[in-house]
Amino acid sequence: MRRTLQGLVVAFFLALTVLPLVLTGGAELSEAEKRRLAPFPTLSDGLAVFPKGFEAWFNDHFGLRAPLVAAYNRVKVLALGVSTRPGVAIGDDGWLYYGGNAMTAYRGGITLPDAHLEQWRAYLEGMRDWLAERGVRYLFVVTPAKQEVYPEHLPARFAPVGPSVREQFMAALAARSDVPVVDLTPALLAAKGDGDLFMRTDSHWNGRGAYVGYAAVMERLSGWFPELAPLPLERFAVAREPAAGGDLAQLFNLNAAYADTRVTVTPADPSCARPEHFQIPLEADWATRRAPFRTRCGGAPPLRLVMLRDSFANDMIPLLAGHFQAAVYDSQANAQHPLEHSFPLLNWLAADVRPAVVIDQLAARKLTMPAPFVPELRMATLRRRYREAPLGRRWLSPGGADAPIRISGPVTLAPHGALRVGGPGAALLLPGLDLPADAWPVLRVALAAPAETVLSVAWRRPGGAGFEPAVQARLAAGPNDVFLPLPVRGPVAELRLSPGTAPGDYALRLIEGRGVAENFAALPGAGGGPVPAVGQDTID
Repeated sequence: MRRTLQGLVVAFFLALTVLPLVLTGGAELSEAEKRRLAPFPTLSDGLAVFPKGFEAWFNDHFGLRAPLVAAYNRVKVLALGVSTRPGVAIGDDGWLYYGGNAMTAYRGGITLPDAHLEQWRAYLEGMRDWLAERGVRYLFVVTPAKQEVYPEHLPARFAPVGPSVREQFMAALAARSDVPVVDLTPALLAAKGDGDLFMRTDSHWNGRGAYVGYAAVMERLSGWFPELAPLPLERFAVAREPAAGGDLAQLFNLNAAYADTRVTVTPADPSCARPEHFQIPLEADWATRRAPFRTRCGGAPPLRLVMLRDSFANDMIPLLAGHFQAAVYDSQANAQHPLEHSFPLLNWLAADVRPAVVIDQLAARKLTMPAPFVPELRMATLRRRYREAPLGRRWLSPGGADAPIRISGPVTLAPHGALRVGGPGAALLLPGLDLPADAWPVLRVALAAPAETVLSVAWRRPGGAGFEPAVQARLAAGPNDVFLPLPVRGPVAELRLSPGTAPGDYALRLIEGRGVAENFAALPGAGGGPVPAVGQDTID
């Protein structure tokens, strides 16, 4: 009997040892930890790296891992109040916050380089200007981090030591640009006395917070469209119900252990907020991975909306939907949908949806992401700046030549801009452009070309012996309206314009020049340093 008992004990402990191996899973993603688990290594990776790769795979996949991790987190997080994840900070009374770099950004531990701020200014102005050329309004909306609205639940060690990333960004934008922007922080701070605006265990606001954001956005839009005034809270259904822990509790795998309260604000008629999913018909790999959706509301004003957004907009969308006859919403600024894809998508949406307004909403913690350089947006701002600048000189207009133009090479120039090019080397020599010393020259050339070709402009500085290397622009067959920024500041003594290398008849309509206050021949913010990444991209 004793031997039998000993055998059972040995078998039990052997089972405990072997069971994790038997239960080892093949999952690729950890829903609890919001990350991709290590894959099983292959011999093609090389024998030298196989052991390390196998160890990483085993550590992520051994059986009973999830309950063991949960048990460990229960002791450390709930009993001792110690965070087991660097990306989560534990506050008082069950409040959880983003930690790591996101907390550093809130505390003022990250200084945004001037180059970074310039890149963002150029990107936002480009969005505004490109849309304005199509008759569309643009509004940039910044959603603050939870700790900027509820800092009182944070331990003293997280007290700010300088301006937050959001504060730096907003101050720089106010000083440098007139882009329409709504920072939702003041509205949320003003409303927090009326009830919680964020879940305690989630990084996002609740329904009341979303309503405050909705009201602030609609108030701004009503300045352009009076019919878009926000509805009072009494026109919506407000509900409170117990809930499990949110996304920050999930990072500990302790959703069930945390008790929270979910506040929802829903429209009285939810039919306008019913989502209709569709596929973007763009020939790009990233386009097939997107999941945009649209809403329709027959009784709404005859206006259409495009909203580029992140997950903060989830609870705001049902409130916005009732104000627009049609609206399209698409995610951006996360690992799956980087900002680089926003413009190609917007280019298609602007033509397909024909919106009256584009709302570009972004969480403040993502303002450390580099703004993409989009040539189409940059050129839209150049065109706006050019039109706002005083005329420097007009060499040719539809009425004929306004200044003496000499020709060089195989080219003839007839009155009223008729131009025949015989081949390479054809050029027009233009008298100089007298500009202030701090102005950057921009030439505008409107012409029709007989075929695809390349227009180029070289210039000579006052007192210079020869022409500087030319700047170029591609021409399509047919009409073209080209704006060419020169990489030189101040007056230009002489210009050499080569209309194209393709032989044939060209029709020149306009050649003129102006000076603008910004160097559009260089990348915005050129020469700046990198900015630390903030936030966990796997949580939208």
